Amino acid sequence: MGKWIDISVIPPPVFDTIIVRMEPDGSIPGLLPEVDVAEIDIDGDYFTFNDWAACYKPTHWMPMPYPDLD
Repeated sequence: MGKWIDISVIPPPVFDTIIVRMEPDGSIPGLLPEVDVAEIDIDGDYFTFNDWAACYKPTHWMPMPYPDLD
């Protein structure tokens, strides 16, 4: 499995399918970080598999693992 990459340091490639770590902003107590599959568009908008409350923001990403086809 890959290592998490900070979105503010290295942004993910546009239009690639990636794994994102979604973190709550603290406005709702008790929420935990989550993981989802996402894609980012040319404008920097993230499209995730699940719909997240506005308090969740992507903070880290990693490439999708692909199976070894050999």
